[in-house]
Amino acid sequence: MKDLANAELRERSGVASDLPDVDVIYVCAGAAQPATEWLEALRPGGRLVFPLPPEGMLGGMLMITRPEQGAAWPAKFLSRAQFIGRAGLQDAEAARRLAEAFAKGWESVQSLRREDEPHETCWFAGDGWCLSTALASAPVVSIPPHADITQA
Repeated sequence: MKDLANAELRERSGVASDLPDVDVIYVCAGAAQPATEWLEALRPGGRLVFPLPPEGMLGGMLMITRPEQGAAWPAKFLSRAQFIGRAGLQDAEAARRLAEAFAKGWESVQSLRREDEPHETCWFAGDGWCLSTALASAPVVSIPPHADITQA
């Protein structure tokens, strides 16, 4: 990727508190939650794609898009996925709850809500966020795609 004019590679932790503002984050290690650092690093219209699998089970490749404003971010599963878990973003209780959520179906997820309290549309909730079956009402800023993964 170093030869691409629209890509900049930096060697650092993927959950560092000083991540640069970016259009796309692609994670290749399973996580039971999106890292706050990833969400904060996205520019409006930016997309985060990461595997959300219960530990040792088939989960899904989730894409979250940051809107211009608002606590509800468009989200959808792109496909089923199973990955090795990322250290620090997995715990046994979250994995158990995530397995239960996937057992009930995953196709209805439409948004990530960054709110303190889960509500009746929550499919899976974490600390201060939930994946919801409700649409995100905030408008999304469109940015030009640079790779196939960002066009989904």
